[in-house]
Amino acid sequence: MLSNPRVPQAEVLEAVYRATLEGIGSGDKEVLSIEDTTDLTFGGDRGRQRLPRLEGKATGFRAHVSLCVRADETRGVLGVLDLEQILRDEESKSEQAAAERYNDPNKESLRWQRTVERTEARVAGRVSLIHVRDREGDDYAQLCAMAVNGWRFVQRMRQSRLLAEPPEHAPTSRKVDDAIQALSGICEREVQLSARGQGKFDPRPLSARRVHPVRRDRKAKLRFHACSLSLRRPDNASKDLPAALTVNVVYVRER
Repeated sequence: MLSNPRVPQAEVLEAVYRATLEGIGSGDKEVLSIEDTTDLTFGGDRGRQRLPRLEGKATGFRAHVSLCVRADETRGVLGVLDLEQILRDEESKSEQAAAERYNDPNKESLRWQRTVERTEARVAGRVSLIHVRDREGDDYAQLCAMAVNGWRFVQRMRQSRLLAEPPEHAPTSRKVDDAIQALSGICEREVQLSARGQGKFDPRPLSARRVHPVRRDRKAKLRFHACSLSLRRPDNASKDLPAALTVNVVYVRER
């Protein structure tokens, strides 16, 4: 079937999405849509002809996936609710200026927004989705779009954003980190961190490997801080966006 030109790929994927929707029971009020990108690499450190580039000499494609999971204590996996393949151009865009990359209508990071829109359309209000998104999805325009539509999300922050106005508990703070660290923790929790190894072939650049180095497994004691903060619109964002956006911020720190 996969190699049959008479079977459109979209129809195969739609069957998967329908099965996921059928798995959502009447008792499910909230469902997590866990969204992230996986690089599917072929050809090892030499790459493979006729496949698009990834990082360095690696070749393959990226798969941006929405995995549906029950939000209750069972964390039952319901299935895939969206999948988008990303095929990169041969020409690198690393020489673009920061503002040019941010406002590029074809930038890769817009896949996060498309995934939210498609999954919300498929669910069509039958259940409340909570979109769980990694750092690349931390985009002011996308956060505003989700807030305007009333779509729920947990977004991992990529950087400490500027505040539109400081909160009462930290009147001199200018950034999110300054404001949140001025709070006393609201709770603590002990979690088991898994080991992180490094394969023989790792296509990630050295800078990425330094952010996520090899580690042993261990138990970590975490302290949680939380409050509502008003974020300021970035200077390179469109002036059509709101000048400020109020969000709930949760800061987790290992003791």
